[in-house]
Amino acid sequence: MNPPIQLPKEYSYSPRWRVFAFVALLSGGVTFMMAYLADHPNAFMPIFKLLGPSSATSFFRLAAIGCALPGIAALLVLARRCFGHRTLELREGEFVVPCGAFERRARVPYIMIKRVWETRTVGNNQSLFVSTGSDVYTIKSAFFPDLETYATVRDFLQTLATES
Repeated sequence: MNPPIQLPKEYSYSPRWRVFAFVALLSGGVTFMMAYLADHPNAFMPIFKLLGPSSATSFFRLAAIGCALPGIAALLVLARRCFGHRTLELREGEFVVPCGAFERRARVPYIMIKRVWETRTVGNNQSLFVSTGSDVYTIKSAFFPDLETYATVRDFLQTLATES
């Protein structure tokens, strides 16, 4: 159990950049390969024999567009992370958590917290769920700088839930 928190307190809460950089690079590489195959038809490839040259070219162009979409999304997340600092705030009487992709922030009064529970996923990733009865907010350990910071927030919110 961590020592009590002096309010107000602000914690960095952003997704890790390495995963998104990897997705952007991988997506870019596959997109480049699909575009290359669309512009350089090879009669020995099975898809060209199955669909014919013009349909196979269209297939590879559509595949290139489909492969580019995750890369574009990852680049947008990286840009948002670089140019906007997301924080989770513990204030007197409420906590403020970022939610959604467009910098929306939810203010949750402590008296509204009905239940707090945690799930563990792959590796050291954990998710904390905070229920107010009508809404459930998710706080992910992967968005904190380290697990110790996540544990501090988790313990604080679980203490509040048991008190109410």
